[in-house]
Amino acid sequence: MRKQTKILWLVLMLLLASFALPAQAQRSDCYDDGVTALADGDYEEAIDQFTCAIEDDPENGAAYWGRASAYILLAPPLELQVIFDLNQVSNDVLEEAVDDLADQIDDDPERIEPYVLRAFANYWLGSYEDSFEDCNAALDIDDNSVCFLLRGVANQHLGETRDAEDDFEQAFEMDDSSPVVYELIAFAYFDTGEYELAVDNFSGAIDLVPDDAFYYLWRGWSFYFLQEYNDAIDDFDAAIDIDPDYAPPYFRRGLTRLAQEDFEAAADDLYLWAQVFAGTDDFNIDTLEDGDTLDLTMEEGFFYAFEFEAEEGQSITITVEGRDDVDPLIALISPDGDGLMVNDDRDAADGDYNAEIEDFEAPESGTYLLLVMHSYVVIEGDVEVSLELRG
Repeated sequence: MRKQTKILWLVLMLLLASFALPAQAQRSDCYDDGVTALADGDYEEAIDQFTCAIEDDPENGAAYWGRASAYILLAPPLELQVIFDLNQVSNDVLEEAVDDLADQIDDDPERIEPYVLRAFANYWLGSYEDSFEDCNAALDIDDNSVCFLLRGVANQHLGETRDAEDDFEQAFEMDDSSPVVYELIAFAYFDTGEYELAVDNFSGAIDLVPDDAFYYLWRGWSFYFLQEYNDAIDDFDAAIDIDPDYAPPYFRRGLTRLAQEDFEAAADDLYLWAQVFAGTDDFNIDTLEDGDTLDLTMEEGFFYAFEFEAEEGQSITITVEGRDDVDPLIALISPDGDGLMVNDDRDAADGDYNAEIEDFEAPESGTYLLLVMHSYVVIEGDVEVSLELRG
C-alpha cells in the first residue's frame, strides 16, 4: 500500500481577467467565466468553461493553459488531459504565464500555487534550471508530489541523476496512482538516453492505463533504442490494435523492421503509415519519369508520393539528397501495392544520411509508388529527388 501523504493543492489565482491572450485568440464569455471560476477555486467549473472556450476557438492557447492549470490544481492524481493541454500551448502563452506568475509571487511570496504552476510552465519551455528553482521554492513552503516529480525531471535533464532518483522516489511515495507521474519520469529518462528506465516507467503507465496506445508507442520506441526490436514490434502491434487510426506506430514499426533488414515489411508499414496519416489511401500522387530530378521542400508533418512506370527486369535507382541536414527516408511500393524496399541512410557510418535505393530490379511491369518522408529526426529543408531506370 502506498504511503498516504497529504498533498497540498491550495486555491489558484493564476489567471486573472487581465491575462494576456495571444493575438490569434479571441476573448469569449466561456473564457472569462473560466478565469473567474479558476480565481474562485472552482476547478471543475473552470475546466468546463475553458473546454467551452476551446470548442469555440481551438487555437486559444490561453484556454488550454487555463484548463491544464485547473486539472493540475484540482486534485491528485494528475489527469492525462494535462499533458494533452500543455502540448497545445504555444511558447508565447507559456512565457506570458511565467511573467504573470512572477507578478503574483512578488505580491505574495508565501503562496505555493504560483511556484507550482510556474514550475510546470518552465518545464514545458525547457527551462529546467528555472523549473528546479520554482520547485525548490514550492517545497520550502510545503511538500507536494508534483514538485518532487518536476524537480526530479529537471535534475535528470541537468545531469543530477542521483538527486533525480531521490525526487522520483518521493513523488511515488506521495502518489503512485497517476500515469502522468510515470509518463513524465519516463520521458525524462528517454530524453537523456536512459532507455531501460524509460521502459520501466512506461510499463508503470501501461499497468494503470492498459488501453492507451500512446504508452505502448513510447515503450516500443524505447525498446527500439535498446535494439530489442521484437519487443518494440510487439508494443507497436499493441498500439495499433488499440487504435488502428493512430499513425505513429506504423511508422516506428516500419523503422524497426528496417533495422531488422526486413525491407518488404518495412515498406508495407510505411505505406500503411502514409495512408493512416493522410486519412485516405487516395492521397495526392505526382508523376516521376526516368531521368527526372526534382527539388522538394521537406516540411514537418508532410510527405511526398510519386508514381513512375517501370518494366520487369529494369534496374531502378532512386536517390534523395538532403540539404541543411535533412534526413530523408524513402519507400518503394510495387504495382500491386506491396512493399519492396526502404532506405534511410546511404552510409550512416560515414555520416551520409541521404537515402538511396540502388540498382533494384523491378519484379514486374507496371506503375510503382515512391514515398519520400522524413526519418525520425525531423529537420525541415530542401531535398533533390532523382530517378534512373536502366535496361
